[in-house]
Amino acid sequence: MSDATRAPVIALEISTLGERFHTGISNVTKALAKEMLGDSGIEPHFFSSRQAVPRTLVERLVQTDGSDILWWVAARTALAADFDCAPNRPTIGVFPCNKQHRRLFPTEVLIVHDLTTVVTPQFHTTEALEWWQAHLLADILSSDLVVAVSEATRLDIRTYYPQASEVPCITVPIAPCSSPMTPLPAGVSIRPYVLVLGTLEPRKDVEAVFRCLADQPHLLEQADFVFAGRWGWGPSAQELIARYHLTDALAAGQIRFVGFVSDQVRNQLLGAARCVIYPSRYEGFGLPVVEALSLGTPVVTSYSTSLPEVGGDVAIYCNTRSPESLAQVLAPLLRERSTDPVFSRAAKAWAASFTWSKTYQRIRDAALDVAA
Repeated sequence: MSDATRAPVIALEISTLGERFHTGISNVTKALAKEMLGDSGIEPHFFSSRQAVPRTLVERLVQTDGSDILWWVAARTALAADFDCAPNRPTIGVFPCNKQHRRLFPTEVLIVHDLTTVVTPQFHTTEALEWWQAHLLADILSSDLVVAVSEATRLDIRTYYPQASEVPCITVPIAPCSSPMTPLPAGVSIRPYVLVLGTLEPRKDVEAVFRCLADQPHLLEQADFVFAGRWGWGPSAQELIARYHLTDALAAGQIRFVGFVSDQVRNQLLGAARCVIYPSRYEGFGLPVVEALSLGTPVVTSYSTSLPEVGGDVAIYCNTRSPESLAQVLAPLLRERSTDPVFSRAAKAWAASFTWSKTYQRIRDAALDVAA
């Protein structure tokens, strides 16, 4: 029997790669797909819902920052009638988020990113709450292995879903995007800026930054504030600007909204910022924190949930909901860009401990153990 016919079959659900913009979970899916494509020890398969997706299309999708071609292809692809196509060898389905169908595979692995709809329902729409509360527990119970992206998330699963206590659940941190950063051209001078990164929605608490700027307007004299991320739900950027009387600052370019940006542009923004503010009220992991640290950029964040796990001893923590507290930690960062080589080495070394290679290997090995 050849090595190819003995290799375990691992199938990855990739429906999130059909999103127009790849962020968050779609980037996790993309990173796992890249690792699978380069793993000669398995036979990789990819599917969306119950449609098998050709490898050549996946190879194209993982090189993009978003595409809706997957939906076009899936609508024209026949159903994969039998995913259990590997007798006498492990066949494993990996679901990076939720399950559109359950028990398609002899062994199923579910990645859980957070329990925010259970722990902090006030940060979600009624529709989102109803959907997740109807699906998440059943997805967990129908899995042979659950992967939590942080210890905080694993503890939430065990606390809020005691009926799933018999399902193995392990902690495997995820990792930042590996897209290269293009440095600014030589001689280009830009006004100092603070980067606020993340989807504009109540849970991310971007409003805390507006509240701080309204209470501490001198900060706008020292640096611009750039908000990067797509709008999710809740008050719009325009509503928040009006609520905190920051219209003049917006008109003067001291506050800017750049919306969704590609991975490469995001890394460029991260690398040139004086610091990054990530004031989230609840995180399953908190990728922007480790992404900024990987480039040696200081990060100001909250003590919430998993963020101390991700930021370690190199992130700067404060009560981000307090304008005074936030302004106090920003003050030294805005005076000049940190060039402390000790900090830069420590930040990059900490961030380097999070890699997709390690993440994928731990998920793959744990899944194979369960399948055996």
